[in-house]
Amino acid sequence: MGHQIVVTDTGKREFEFVLIRIINDIFDGWKLPKYHASRQMTVKQAKRKVCKFIDKYHISNLSIPQINIDSDSLRKIKIFYRKYPDKLRIITEFKLKRKSRKQQQQLLIKREDGYLPESGDLSLLVECNKLVEHIPIPLDDKKLVNICLVSNDRDFCDFITEIKEEFDIKIYSICDVD
Repeated sequence: MGHQIVVTDTGKREFEFVLIRIINDIFDGWKLPKYHASRQMTVKQAKRKVCKFIDKYHISNLSIPQINIDSDSLRKIKIFYRKYPDKLRIITEFKLKRKSRKQQQQLLIKREDGYLPESGDLSLLVECNKLVEHIPIPLDDKKLVNICLVSNDRDFCDFITEIKEEFDIKIYSICDVD
């Protein structure tokens, strides 16, 4: 049996954001100006391909009800992360090292309590958890569907075991995916 890919609304926003950031990082490394024609063309092509991918796999195209990010679900995810303050502080310090002072201040504002993952990451985990809760378990108790999240974000990758145990969501590091 093959794998079914589902892109949620938060997944779509995060996917587009990360893709553009990666492309810009590459071109910045090449010292290509922001408005250079090649750079603009590459970004347009990437966006077009991402849109095509998302159109094919977006959750609205599947027989899964709309997923809403409610305060109770967000609270559940925050409670989970708050069990690991030391780990989150290490992750936050790592993320801060690579940023300018202004970017550090912006990151700390985005990370509730100065160390919780950003709202997009929290929402993504809520959506995955709601997908897990939505999947019916057949009578033989063998799970037909496993919800997985592919990321390179330490807010997920440093919690692979904990997220699997707490929410039954498998986290794959982007580096481990062939």
